[in-house]
Amino acid sequence: MNYFSVTSILIVISNIAMAVLLFLHSNGKKANVIFGIFCLVVAIWGIGGFFYSTAHQIENAYRAWQIANICAIFVPVVFYHFVDVYLGIKNKIFLRFLYTIAFSLLFINFFYRKIFIGELSIFFNQFYYIDWIKSKNPLYLIFYVSFYWVLLGYAFFLTLVRFRSSYGTPRNQLKYFILATMIGFLGGHSCFLPVFGWKIYPYLNILIAIYPLIFGYAIVKYRLMDITLVLTRTSIFIAVYSLVLGIPFALAFGWQQKLMLMFGQNWWIIPFISLAVLATVGPFIYIYLQRKAEGRLLKEQRAYQDALRRASLRMGQIKDLARLFELIIDVVTRAAKIEHVAIYLYDPLKRQYLCRASSKKDSAVLAEVSGASELFTYLVKNQDPVVYDEIKQRSQDDQSQELIHIESLMRELNAAAVVPSFIENRLVAFFALGPKSAGKLFTEEDLAAFSILANQAALAIDNINSVEEMKKAQEKLFHAEKLAYVGQLASSIVHEVRNPLTAIKTFVNYLPEKFRIQDLEFLKRFEAIIPGEIERIDKIVHELLDLAKPRRLKKKEVKISEIVNRILESLKDNFQLKKIRVENQCLTQNDKILCDEEQIQQVMLNLILNALDAMKEGGQLTVKIYTEASEIVRRDRMMIALKDTGCGIPQDQLKTLFTPFQTTKKDGVGLGLIITQEIVKLHGGEIQVESEIGRGTQFTVALPVNS
Repeated sequence: MNYFSVTSILIVISNIAMAVLLFLHSNGKKANVIFGIFCLVVAIWGIGGFFYSTAHQIENAYRAWQIANICAIFVPVVFYHFVDVYLGIKNKIFLRFLYTIAFSLLFINFFYRKIFIGELSIFFNQFYYIDWIKSKNPLYLIFYVSFYWVLLGYAFFLTLVRFRSSYGTPRNQLKYFILATMIGFLGGHSCFLPVFGWKIYPYLNILIAIYPLIFGYAIVKYRLMDITLVLTRTSIFIAVYSLVLGIPFALAFGWQQKLMLMFGQNWWIIPFISLAVLATVGPFIYIYLQRKAEGRLLKEQRAYQDALRRASLRMGQIKDLARLFELIIDVVTRAAKIEHVAIYLYDPLKRQYLCRASSKKDSAVLAEVSGASELFTYLVKNQDPVVYDEIKQRSQDDQSQELIHIESLMRELNAAAVVPSFIENRLVAFFALGPKSAGKLFTEEDLAAFSILANQAALAIDNINSVEEMKKAQEKLFHAEKLAYVGQLASSIVHEVRNPLTAIKTFVNYLPEKFRIQDLEFLKRFEAIIPGEIERIDKIVHELLDLAKPRRLKKKEVKISEIVNRILESLKDNFQLKKIRVENQCLTQNDKILCDEEQIQQVMLNLILNALDAMKEGGQLTVKIYTEASEIVRRDRMMIALKDTGCGIPQDQLKTLFTPFQTTKKDGVGLGLIITQEIVKLHGGEIQVESEIGRGTQFTVALPVNS
């Protein structure tokens, strides 16, 4: 065994593994199949190389070289065939000509080996190698120049031409092709140097095991890392494992005589120990160097990915959609350096996604997108971001109408990527991202960071909508309860109102007879006005009576702490603005009660808002939730105590605190506490108040646990 035989084994393993991977993931793509065949052909070089580098007899070496030459002859041809298919050249006549020449050379290789191979000589005191200087056969030289300089050079030239005119993912894939071609040229030509008299050991044979992997990765994967990163990783791998394998072999073959003098027959222990040690520490060295190198290369990328994640955490604190969208657009355009961003939000009434925010002018942005588009079906099905270049390439490969429509819509959106925003399986929004600055590609890490941002945005959007709906419901409830109280108030005075109305109406009916002698013109005018006004008052009274009809409770089991927490969270900005501290304590493990959630929420909101109004800058609100056994009704009650450090209520006003239309607020109507009290009573509970001027006020609501 020697270095060349070991690298030959690696060539066989890597190329066969890549061929299997390509065949399994070909998906009917001809380019994948051809490159899989290319890898199998390269593996034949490894098989032949192993046998001729370990052969002790010249005849066995000749047979091994004949096997290895199968690869040497067909690699340039199959590689050109791959380039022809991948670039869509389709030069069938030229391909037939190349394969005809290749099979002719293969025939000569096996049946007229002296004409093609020539002489073999012992090279590097290790194995038999082709010695062209000794035989100078012209056919081998013509083959080498034509196939490895002209043909491969032409394929390389075609790749460069296409690279200059391409963009996006295809351009990045061609970067891989160019990198792999350069590595392949370097590894392959290093094996030809000894043939033509350059006595340089073919250490770079190892590159033939590496460059097909880079090609295969570029073909199988649509999302690709930056070429600089690939080159760095490859360079570190080659450097580390060249030392891991090179030092033991150098000791074994370069220092063999010296080691034998020092250690006798046990000289081999030193190379073996060095190989074991280096093989153990090699992976750790590789990982360490890779992390250091990637840390520098990806410093900017990781910085903006961290910025996206931090923004994701901040979004939960925002209570306004406009501010939320402003934050998203700012962090995406500035931190991630995306040229433009548009945010589309689903409108269930219109069944469309409407553009709610954009970093571009409205005229340059698609205003709405139908919710029935294939793009959204695709997003819901895969629940992953979509990259335009990938969709375009796949639509060309598969000719799928779905992908063609998706590509067309993304082109209208001017989107290099579309990132979905999900709540469970509901696509509530999506981000249309423009290209990255300097033409950089979206990496897997980028898309993962954008997905986190989008899904956090979905939760924030849902939270904001919930808060808005809650506010509207609270306003509606408050208005309804206010009207209900007005109706109840009207019902208490209706009899007092109706009696005078009846008397007035009767008096008006008899008025003309009593005063017929007097001013008839005045009486006519009076008679025409009064009945109408009386009818109007009577109508108003009836409407007030209708409002007084009791409302049915919609009871269900709810947690009081959740109601309080929701209200405190919605008023968080108000407390912060007035620098008021909030202490929220739930002192029971089970705070569930049976009640009308909306009405109890209104009670809590009224009391907390009153506490907020009573405190100037720098106070404290303490909320305590606990259970208490009532001896009067002989059942547990849920107690909610809300204590503020506000101005307090005078003792004389405490007596009339629950009197209609009594208020200390400039814009108040004096119905809040009345409505609060009525709701609590309706639930079979009670409300108490304690207050001291300058010390604050405490409202305590007692509600039955089950009623």
